[in-house]
Parts: sequence; structure tokens; C-alpha cells
Amino acid sequence: MKLRKIGKFIPTVSFGILSLVLIAWIVFGEPGFFGHLNTVGFAFCHQIPTRTPLFYGFFCPLCYRCSGLFFGAAGGFLILFRQRFSARGLADARVLVWILFSFTFYALDGLKTFGRLPALLRWVPDLAVLRYTSGICFGSALALFLAPTVREAGAMTVSARSIRRGSVVSFVIFAGMGWILLAARIRFLIPFQIIFSVAAAFVPVVLVSLLFFVLISAADRLLSQGRTCIPVRERLFCGAAMAALLTAGMILIRFHLTGGWVRAIFR
Repeated sequence: MKLRKIGKFIPTVSFGILSLVLIAWIVFGEPGFFGHLNTVGFAFCHQIPTRTPLFYGFFCPLCYRCSGLFFGAAGGFLILFRQRFSARGLADARVLVWILFSFTFYALDGLKTFGRLPALLRWVPDLAVLRYTSGICFGSALALFLAPTVREAGAMTVSARSIRRGSVVSFVIFAGMGWILLAARIRFLIPFQIIFSVAAAFVPVVLVSLLFFVLISAADRLLSQGRTCIPVRERLFCGAAMAALLTAGMILIRFHLTGGWVRAIFR
């Protein structure tokens, strides 16, 4: 009963938090449209210019690896969310091999990029396409955990749609996004680059919102002894507010640690 009373105040409090964070972002973010997008990306990515796609006159909010990571997680989530894939599927040998491969590829590529494994550079070059690919692989592995937990938290149904068809479509989309990133200085791609930059800024926030939604749902069931007292919409709204607070906090912490915006420091 107490949770239901608390749930009535969630929309109002969440709306207030989202409004304050939005106002702060507009007022204190980096100047310009793309500057504000970079402000959001600053919470999730190092944004070092030498490792970030440079479009015509503006940088992508995420570097190559982070772009692959978050879009891989989002794409994998969209494929698996309505499929008959559950947490039990994580015990499948093929799934475990993919998770192990993705984690190893991502970790080795990251260590190589930051000079932790200089011997590896002799055999594997430090290329942007490899950074993007390692992010895609690791992001899709994370989606294997995220999709079934979000579906379970929302008590949502599944469909019998083919996972192979979705995988093929996602591969084509990821290849297209990779082309936009790697062929960044082609003029006719500017409209696609703008759309990609907007998505790159907010996809991480959406994914974090879903993680908070899962945590809030778990707490709701725990405190209500297996039942759900707070409606799904309120839990999603609360997750979005908490993600906005976390993003703002990460921006402030990184701004303090680096002494300013990364773009300005490297100029």
C-alpha cells in the first residue's frame, strides 16, 4: 500500500528532475547544437579527437569504439527484446562462446589502443574499423543480458519473429553506420552524420534508463513480496529521471577531473 502511494508521486518528481536537468543542459552545455550533443556524450566517452570521427565541421559525440558499443547494445536489444530468448539462453554454449569472444576482443583492442600491449600492435594495426567492430561485438553481447531482463521487468510478451531476419537487417544497419563513421569527410553524408550524432548522444542515456528500470522493478517486487505495485509507465519515467541525474553527475565529475571540455583542451 505504501508503494502505491509513493508511486503516485513518481511522475511529478521525475518530471521535475528531467526539467531541471534539461534546463541545466541548455544553459551550461557547450555552445552550439553539436556542442550540446557533445556535452551529453561527454558523460560516456573520452572524446579524444584522434579517436573520434570528425564530420564536416563537427565531431561525433562518441568515439569509434563507444559508437559501436552503444549502437551494438541498442541494436541487439531491439532484436532480442521480443524474441523467445530468456536468461536461460545465456547457458547455451554458442552464446557463452560469443560473450567470451566479444569481451576478449573488446578488452584486447582497448589495451592495444592505449598502449598497454605494444607487442600486439606488430600483428594487429590500430585501425578505426577494428575499434568500431570491437564495440559492436561487445555491445551485442551486453544486449544478451539487457533484453530478457527488461522484458521480464515489464512483464511483456514475446513473438515468434525470426531472429535471423532481424540479425541480417541489423548487420546491414551497422555496416551502414560504420561507413558513415569511417567515410566521415564525404559531403553528401552530412544529413546522415547529423542524424547519427543526435542518436549517438541519446542512445546511451536510453540504455541507462532501461538499466534503472530493471533495478526499480526488482526493488518494487522485492518490497511488495513478488507483486508489482508501481505501474510500468511510472517505473520507466523514474528510470529516465535517474539516468538524467547520472548523466549530469558524470558530466560534472569528468569536467572537474579534466579541467574543461575535452574538445577545448585538445585544440
